[in-house]
Amino acid sequence: PTMMMLAASTCRLYAPRCSTPSQQQLYRLRVHVCLSSPTTASTATSLKHQCLLLHRQSFYSSSISKSVNASIVKNASIQNTPIIRSSRWHRLARIVRYTRIPFLVLSVYGLGYQQGIIDDSRNPTATRQSLLENVYASAGVKGDSRQHVHIVTDGDESSISSILKSASQTNKDAKRIAHIGRSIVKVARQYVQEQLETIAKEIKDQLPADVSEQQFLTILLKHDEFQLWHKAKSQLEGNWSYLLLETKVPNAFVSEILPKRIFVTIAMLDIIQNDDELALVLGHEVSHLILGHLSERNRVETMLRTIEILLLSLDPTEGLLSLALVGSLATIRKAFTAAFSRDHEREADELGIKLAAMACYDTQRASIVFQRLHEQEMKGSPTSGSNTLLSFADSHPPTAERYRDLVTASETENAEAYTDNCAVVKKRLEKASAAAGSSGTKLVW
Repeated sequence: PTMMMLAASTCRLYAPRCSTPSQQQLYRLRVHVCLSSPTTASTATSLKHQCLLLHRQSFYSSSISKSVNASIVKNASIQNTPIIRSSRWHRLARIVRYTRIPFLVLSVYGLGYQQGIIDDSRNPTATRQSLLENVYASAGVKGDSRQHVHIVTDGDESSISSILKSASQTNKDAKRIAHIGRSIVKVARQYVQEQLETIAKEIKDQLPADVSEQQFLTILLKHDEFQLWHKAKSQLEGNWSYLLLETKVPNAFVSEILPKRIFVTIAMLDIIQNDDELALVLGHEVSHLILGHLSERNRVETMLRTIEILLLSLDPTEGLLSLALVGSLATIRKAFTAAFSRDHEREADELGIKLAAMACYDTQRASIVFQRLHEQEMKGSPTSGSNTLLSFADSHPPTAERYRDLVTASETENAEAYTDNCAVVKKRLEKASAAAGSSGTKLVW
């Protein structure tokens, strides 16, 4: 009996080290064999050695497992004992389990997206207001948004008249943002239309002369680059709103879920010193919308999260390895997302300075705002931009680098390169100034 209990204890001791359910069940069978075998010393000793042999060889050789199992069954006189073995069906079930995870993630995402559409269709005004409140909170607006957010909307005479009647500096700043924002949106529409016409001409030149107009339109609408610019055109059309947020966080941004809105904070206006700089900043933000950066970032984020969940599900240690890797995988995902974001920022800088130049603003003078932003960052964090390890997680390129690139770009992207546009603007300004002078009103631009 002592040898029998020793053999049973040995089997129990090594059973938790098995990594698969089939191995664990096989160990439980060994315990049953030890407890039900004849209590002869030779049988107990033999079972003890077999249990130790199973641990040393770790079950991973199927031939050894089968021979050991056959020996134990013979010694214990147990017939027809059910033992789970790896089979092709087991492997197939595992493959199906792993491959279904991305589909489950996408299904959950689709359900959330569909529910959002349903909520928006039921009460679009309430949905928009809820989204706006979330944006205000994320930008640092505290308290009642009606008192800390100043909105100017194209075509909304009530908002414009209230801004004009107010003599506060905040409302003057809101009017200034709206004025410059309209000029940027206008040239953005012009630029997108030019891109659409260029792509259409290139595609038409490659097609046979006998292609009908309907066939040409079908081919055109299937072209990826044409679809990008066509989507940008639809996002730029209509009336825009310009929102000035009373917050200490310097920022300017647009949002795809809240289209046709430009958000600027008062803290950002404290850094911006003239209209040229403001035009460059607004041109940069509108460029994100034109180039589809917001949609692309969302797609990349969804894809990376799906891959992260799939890798965690492949953990062979039943969750122990996942606990160790979850932080590393999240860091890798953030690094990939930050890399995409930095490329997007560079593209938006390139197009933003072009839009500012098309709107007849001094781009060389405007670039100085990024030098000022760099100085602001250095005051807040002296090591900003100097630590190469931290730069992997930065969503924006170093501000000093962006300033240098913009200064270089301003040599070619300036008002002189768009004389036709600027001549029209100059005539309008002269006409407006003459009208204001005749009425005794001083006009400040």
